[in-house]
Amino acid sequence: TEPEVRQIVDLDVKRLNDRLFERHMTLELTDAAKNLLAQKGFDPLLGARPLRRVIQRDIEDAISEKILLGDLTDGERVEVDAEGEGLLGEFIFRGIKFDVES
Repeated sequence: TEPEVRQIVDLDVKRLNDRLFERHMTLELTDAAKNLLAQKGFDPLLGARPLRRVIQRDIEDAISEKILLGDLTDGERVEVDAEGEGLLGEFIFRGIKFDVES
């Protein structure tokens, strides 16, 4: 069901956040991004099994590539939003520097 798929999305995002913590980065997904992940990662026959692969391909790999290209840097909050729906939907990544008060 949709609420269960969203719970799986939240768990996988938490695991990814734990890994990004080493780079002093955090990851936040908007509701639109979570909904798109749930749409792309759910199959009526397979259930939520494809979800892990979708998160790896569409979120983890994209973040890694953006770090390598310098589009995202250590110490940023990575905000992921979504545009469109279903297989044609796309994820939008924004790196936001943390405000550090002295």
